[in-house]
Amino acid sequence: MLSIYAGLEMRIKLVLATGSENPAKKLYSHPHAYGEAYHNVARILSSHEFIPTTSTSQAATEAARNHAYCLCSEQAARKNNLKIILEDASTAPNYTRFITIAWHDQPRNAHRTMLITALPDKPGSLHDWLEPFAKREINLKMIYSRPVPSKPWHYNFYIELEGTRLDKNIAEALQEAKQRSLRILGSYPYRQES
Repeated sequence: MLSIYAGLEMRIKLVLATGSENPAKKLYSHPHAYGEAYHNVARILSSHEFIPTTSTSQAATEAARNHAYCLCSEQAARKNNLKIILEDASTAPNYTRFITIAWHDQPRNAHRTMLITALPDKPGSLHDWLEPFAKREINLKMIYSRPVPSKPWHYNFYIELEGTRLDKNIAEALQEAKQRSLRILGSYPYRQES
């Protein structure tokens, strides 16, 4: 079974770039990136047509092809021979998380552990499931839910905690939580870059 092998959090710096001396008033970008940079872009391009793309890399390619503007990474701008107009278009620091998957995790070198659970649809079920971690003072770094595709209005919960599954407190909490419902997606090293 595939596991999370490593995690990385990187600051993504968006640039405003163009592929033309006289670009069309069209701006290609991923919608999330556009939301991150809208206010800074609006100061430079007071009127423009936003054209959503599936990624900022695709935005750079489209801007080069269509002689327009884009929001992308500095690397994507350079790869597509675009001129950078605004070095840091984001209104606030923008971080993206990346994970590597493999056939095994790295519990001996781990800083984080990721879990997934499906809980009964009733009041307090998440609270009750998290109790073993709270009573052992295990720091939860993230909790988010995603719908179960085959069951409308049912959710899987992804929980990332600080530490490795080899730690005694974490192992005990996992054992207790496993009685309710649990799958460990991996214990892995985690690095943050600025």
